[in-house]
Amino acid sequence: MAAAGSPLGKWDFFVSYTQADLAWAEWIAWILEEDGHRVVVQAWDFVPGTNWVQGMQAGTRDAVRTIAVLSPDYLASVYGGAEWQAAWASDPEGNGRKLLTVRVVECNRPDLLAGVVGVDLFGLDEMAARTRLRDMVAAAIAGRAKPAVAPEFPGAGRAVLHAARFPGELSIAGQVNVDQGWSSRITSRSAYLQQVRRIAPPDPPGLVGRQAELEELAGFSLEPDHGSYMWWRAEAWAGKSALLSSFVLHPPPEVRARVQVVSFLSPLDWLPRTPGRRLPRCC
Repeated sequence: MAAAGSPLGKWDFFVSYTQADLAWAEWIAWILEEDGHRVVVQAWDFVPGTNWVQGMQAGTRDAVRTIAVLSPDYLASVYGGAEWQAAWASDPEGNGRKLLTVRVVECNRPDLLAGVVGVDLFGLDEMAARTRLRDMVAAAIAGRAKPAVAPEFPGAGRAVLHAARFPGELSIAGQVNVDQGWSSRITSRSAYLQQVRRIAPPDPPGLVGRQAELEELAGFSLEPDHGSYMWWRAEAWAGKSALLSSFVLHPPPEVRARVQVVSFLSPLDWLPRTPGRRLPRCC
């Protein structure tokens, strides 16, 4: 760590955390330094012989931005509170995006923190958490979060939603009941979850005006007499991807409580087959 008198902007980020969240703080700092950012974090920079109080003051004063690692333990910490409040006080309107917050455990954002836009890293796999952290940092530096992929055209008319269902072996979303040789329930996260997040409507506002279709998907996932396969069809740009990606990412509570919703792509040759039963020849 540099001396407490380091010039302004010596570091790009000061990672503020409490000891209960040390593993998260080190993981965040590692990703940031891996991307070429200059980081000060107590675990690595407050070495024996240094004054940690002066180091904390230098971090909040000399770093361009502070990342507060939020958890119930952090919010109860006197020193944690002093660190994020110092960053907030230097940029109360948020124009410089001096204070960035990441929640690593479900917790409230009290008082002034409630007005600071942040991100959640809990409940994600590592790839998704890396992407979210990097997206937050990039947006804070640039001042915008414009997506790299053009959004779906919202004005296309909707065609027939789906054709008649047939009792096949694969569910697009939700519970999976299949013939012998296949597991009855998928328990691992899909490798395509990142793609699902990229094509889902931004949240907020999320999916708008599609409640009836979401309810139909929920009913299919929960009621066994609906069969195990749903073929959802519509014209191009009718919003199929937006609907299904939103259902995968934000299933209704009753679905989340009873089944695991997953997303994956599978060539037709991988689908389980039953003698005498034909699979559709379209996607």
